[in-house]
Amino acid sequence: MSQSEIDRFIKDFKTNTEFQAEVASGIAEIAVALGYSVSADEVRAGIVLRPGLTEDEEDLGHISGELLRDAAKRKPMGK
Repeated sequence: MSQSEIDRFIKDFKTNTEFQAEVASGIAEIAVALGYSVSADEVRAGIVLRPGLTEDEEDLGHISGELLRDAAKRKPMGK
């Protein structure tokens, strides 16, 4: 993923609640497959609404980058 795509992802994530819900749903799906009991709403609240999480692009960039790297390493679920 290029830096411009990371920047676009961060901007979209910060400003688009539908996109936040989609990302949270994907993260929750991965988490459940790994044995965690978590909902998409809980994930969204933990990332987007968690007190103390700055809106600094570096923080969100690290979170999204880690999640995307982890997801890319896994096989598609249910297939």
